[in-house]
Amino acid sequence: MTFLKQKWSYLITLVFSLAWLLYNYSQLTAPVDPGDGIVHYFYSAASWENPILFLELWNKPLFTILTSSFAQFGLGGMIFFNVLVFLLTIIFAWRILNHFQVNRYFALSFPLFLLLTQDYSNTILAGHTEPLFSLLLLAATWFWVKEKYLVFAFLIGLLMFSRSEGQLPFLLGLMLLTYIRQWKAPLYLFAPFVIFATIGWFVFDDFLWYFNRSPYHLGNNIYGAGTYDHYLMSYKNFLGNHGLFLFILAIPATILHFAKKEFTIQTCGMTFLGFGTFLGIIFAHSYFWGSGQNGSMGLTRIATQALPSFLLCQFYFLQKTPWKWPKLSNPIALGLVGILTLYLLFTPYLKKVVKPMEVITKEVFDANKETLKGQKVWTSNPYFCLLLGENYMHKTSNVRLLHFSDIQPRPLSGDYLFWDSHFGPLESGVPLENLNENNGFEVIDSKEKENVKGFLFEIKP
Repeated sequence: MTFLKQKWSYLITLVFSLAWLLYNYSQLTAPVDPGDGIVHYFYSAASWENPILFLELWNKPLFTILTSSFAQFGLGGMIFFNVLVFLLTIIFAWRILNHFQVNRYFALSFPLFLLLTQDYSNTILAGHTEPLFSLLLLAATWFWVKEKYLVFAFLIGLLMFSRSEGQLPFLLGLMLLTYIRQWKAPLYLFAPFVIFATIGWFVFDDFLWYFNRSPYHLGNNIYGAGTYDHYLMSYKNFLGNHGLFLFILAIPATILHFAKKEFTIQTCGMTFLGFGTFLGIIFAHSYFWGSGQNGSMGLTRIATQALPSFLLCQFYFLQKTPWKWPKLSNPIALGLVGILTLYLLFTPYLKKVVKPMEVITKEVFDANKETLKGQKVWTSNPYFCLLLGENYMHKTSNVRLLHFSDIQPRPLSGDYLFWDSHFGPLESGVPLENLNENNGFEVIDSKEKENVKGFLFEIKP
């Protein structure tokens, strides 16, 4: 009872956050991400049948290992895993804020800030890899604050296998450990790499497989290029006006904190890791997208990987603001919680806007599901595969992933092929003109919406 009396507000906030996520998930008419989110699920679900997938770098080895059990229960299992990750992220954040005696109501607003950030909430409900990275980074920060440098180092080392961007905090963590002369800790920092490298040595005969088998390289320009200011102009997606306001509000306090030399090695390291990872990822991907390199798609959700750590720093510095009227601190913080809660309750912030690609995919499936039942289907559209109740990574699946080589001159065996104007030419390298009646492909259904096209072909013998 004593615990409940002391922590009731935290428990209520956790329950509210969980209920908000589950409600929004229940309102979805289509997966949040009908592309990568579904493919992540396919990899994790098929890993038990094909263990080599545990080392697939696109799906991130650590993510696959941790989600493989959840994926056996379907895409919903992946979402459940990410919800657990979110709850753990909040708990670690609160422990850090409480350690620094940050106002309780400021701390309570922390999960609300995250939920209001569209990209962050979407990554949770899409089954993406970014939330796990956020959790590991925040957990590592907690152990840094508690001066448990060996655990800190090991968690930072694991980040490389939860997202490729983990190479950045790896370097930042190495710098921090070197600065405080923790000479034993770097051994723990490199330990995850050595473990996975050794496994890869036996499997691939390549100790440096992490680099040699990476799906990301500077020459990869498959998705084209954008503008260098893309992330700056898209800040509402991954930070939001509420996050930007918090950052601007904390700037004077941050400057004063360091100008007055009030920092400790713990707060300095927390700031270095939080700011460095958040801004570093944004700068790096701004360059990749602007120059059309490294397979960048300009996805703004990648900026959320260090968002919890970045926001944590803002709350810490705000607590250091020398309030002229200390008695107003609680009302202001409580007012912030109230505003954020009302905004979450009355704004359909996560309301799913079904995109044309999802519409035509569903329409083609609904019109032909009886025809396609039990038939062998080729496609590069993950959503179409999911609608069929299949996973093309399972060896016994009736659905096979389409590649350009499969239509040279056409698939050797099969019944139907679903092609769309996004995944077809971009992911599979199969242009529409290669699929015609002369090559044995007969159109039996087609849909078009806002210049997005989908075709269902019957494969003639």
